[in-house]
Amino acid sequence: MGVILLIAITVTLVGIVATLVGGLGGKGTPPSLTLSVRAEAGNDNWVKLRITHTGGDSVSLADVIVKAGDDETKMGENRELTGLLSVGNTIEVWVRCPTDYRTDNIITVYIIHKPSNQMLYNNPSIVVEKPS
Repeated sequence: MGVILLIAITVTLVGIVATLVGGLGGKGTPPSLTLSVRAEAGNDNWVKLRITHTGGDSVSLADVIVKAGDDETKMGENRELTGLLSVGNTIEVWVRCPTDYRTDNIITVYIIHKPSNQMLYNNPSIVVEKPS
C-alpha cells in the first residue's frame, strides 16, 4: 500500500510540473488539475479507465483525448467524450487498444488537453485490474 501511495504522489507531482512547464509558450493554457486513474480489463481489447478528479480546475471532456496502451505507437484512444469533469467526480472511459490487456498487465495512460496540446496526465505504470 505504501508503494502504491508513493507512486501516486510521484505521478501527481510529475503531472503538476509537466502542466506548469508545458503550459509556458503553448497554444493557450491547459487547466491545472490532479487526476487519479485506475484501469480494468475488458473484453476484445477494451480497457475501462476510471478517472477521478481530485483537485484543481474543472475541464470540459470535449477538450480531452484519453489514450491507453503499452507503447506510444500502439495506443488506443477515445476522443468522443462529453460533459464536465470537476473535483470529486469520477468518470468511466472505455478505450479500445491494439492489444488485449489482461489483469496485472501494465499500461501507459495519457490524458491530453486538445486546445493547448498539453499533457494533463501521464502515467506509464497503471496496473490493469480485474473487472469489478
